[in-house]
Amino acid sequence: MEQRSTRIEIYVFFSLVYGIKPISMVRKSFNNRGPGYSDKAVVIRCAREDQTSITLKLYYLENGSARLGFWIKGREFLLPVGIILKAFIDTNDYEIFVSLTCYYNERYQREKGAVGTQLIDERALIILDEVRDLSLFTRHQCLKHIGEYFRPVMDGFETESYTTVAEAVLEDYIFIHLRNNHDKFNLLIFMLQKLYALVDQTAAPDNPDTLQNQEVLLPGHLIAIYLKEKLQVWLRRARQLLDELAKKKRTFDIKSVRQVKKIVAKNSINIGRAIESMIKVGRLNTQSGLDLPQIVHPHGPVYSTHNTLTSTTKPTYSKHSEDAIIDYVSVDGTGSKNYLQKVNIHTRHPRYPIIGDKFSSRHGQKGVCSQLWPSEDMPFSEVTGMQPDLIINSHAFPSRMTIAMLLESIAAKGGCLHGKFVDATPFSRSNSNKEDEDNSPLIDELGQMLIAYGFNYYGEEAMYSGIYGRVLRFKIFMGPVYYQRLRHMVSDKFQVRSTGTVDQITRQPIGGRKRGGGIRFGEMERDAVLAHGAAYLLHDRLHTCSDYHIAHVCSYCGSLLAATTVQPQKKGLPPARTPKSFICQACKTGEGMETVAMPHVSIYLAAELKAMNIKLKVQLSRQAS
Repeated sequence: MEQRSTRIEIYVFFSLVYGIKPISMVRKSFNNRGPGYSDKAVVIRCAREDQTSITLKLYYLENGSARLGFWIKGREFLLPVGIILKAFIDTNDYEIFVSLTCYYNERYQREKGAVGTQLIDERALIILDEVRDLSLFTRHQCLKHIGEYFRPVMDGFETESYTTVAEAVLEDYIFIHLRNNHDKFNLLIFMLQKLYALVDQTAAPDNPDTLQNQEVLLPGHLIAIYLKEKLQVWLRRARQLLDELAKKKRTFDIKSVRQVKKIVAKNSINIGRAIESMIKVGRLNTQSGLDLPQIVHPHGPVYSTHNTLTSTTKPTYSKHSEDAIIDYVSVDGTGSKNYLQKVNIHTRHPRYPIIGDKFSSRHGQKGVCSQLWPSEDMPFSEVTGMQPDLIINSHAFPSRMTIAMLLESIAAKGGCLHGKFVDATPFSRSNSNKEDEDNSPLIDELGQMLIAYGFNYYGEEAMYSGIYGRVLRFKIFMGPVYYQRLRHMVSDKFQVRSTGTVDQITRQPIGGRKRGGGIRFGEMERDAVLAHGAAYLLHDRLHTCSDYHIAHVCSYCGSLLAATTVQPQKKGLPPARTPKSFICQACKTGEGMETVAMPHVSIYLAAELKAMNIKLKVQLSRQAS
């Protein structure tokens, strides 16, 4: 079994993406599971009391069915969800159908807030038909089917019955945080309902990056998990050695120290050294991956390619300057008999907002973060004591006229207080009908919602200064608004350089952020520097720090390209290192040679003109005597 190498930083808390709650997600990588798979799934991370965990993914198929996926020894197994439901408890098709459709209410139809639609009945029938097509009608038949499929994978169950193997799979790999099969059945039903609500767009996908979906794994727990897997591998190999002795009809006495030492010596796993290597280096060599995301460090190895002709392996290193988490890996060409054609590795870069990052509301009210303030220095509301997450300048509204953003804030504030959805369209009231004669504006309806809970009619609130603790003299418009983070970040755009690679022809700094180049100082920048009277700065930027070059010019003919070095005559011992002497190739003398500091691109210009039979002549103000 190929081992997965994961690098973990021990000296910091390690953040895991999913807690013990189902999360609905939409990702293109889910399509790579096979033909018929969609980009929607519900993910749950289940953890035992010893912090070992397994991540389950419930994938949605285009035909309306679903598959439950989980990993064993670095390989993902996908099972029809109907077989798992029948394997949990003794039930029939009618009970499963009622459990899947019990939350549907025809009164809601397709309105907001409905859990499902009428399509959930058809999907439930598709799930049950899949099990019926396999001739699986009872719990015992489903357990036998699962055991027959997983017995070659489960270590130590080679001689056990299919039913025993299936029960071990359900207990050790599916919803491991629950011990009752009825609870597992109900949780899987709930995940199916959430998946179908996501597909029918009656529920929005969850954000896995929010704090409520994060979990902290302490270093001690990580070491304990790693130690547990190494001990399991050691015991598994020791059992294999004992089985080999039994097949050879050799006796083994557990009380014999010599025989025990012999078994231990054959089992070459050094658990202590593996733990010590993990603490020192931070690299985990495991078969299961410990259900932890893989981390790619700056300029560290990402993948390796193996040449079958030369039997050599070449690693490929990361070009990024920050840590990245491998999100998913897609493989192309696995269905053919030939080797893999292409492998795509998608990485995620977790970043905290910094000054200069770009944000925007859903109304095009974009802007960059200009300042990050500590939480204790932010102003807080007089009524609720809440602190705003973002402060926007009120001068941004008259020019862009994003009135809908203000209405969204008031409507969202009233909707949160009343616990209902609010239509914030600026053209009509949210509950208006054609027969209603009252055509009052939307702000009147929203204002009454705020007054009912003791807030200001226009959404304004008195706030206290977080620095001085005194009431601010003016009222501030405050309310919830949906904001999104844009991909324009300072970490991807900043560019700085002192020295580095230069162009081989012009000897000027190269351009391009990825190549470590410099920032172009163009004509407009030159004019701006001249307008400020900073001529010496201009000379420093365009000459000294660019392509500074000392040229040897002949004052007699004014040529830039005729200077050649004089080769010293070799007699006896090699002479001491002396400065080079130059002569003019055209004048055949070195008396008129002068050194002039100029940009090296001038030499390149003279060579280009000479190729067109044009001579560039330089006239020096100080001629040679």
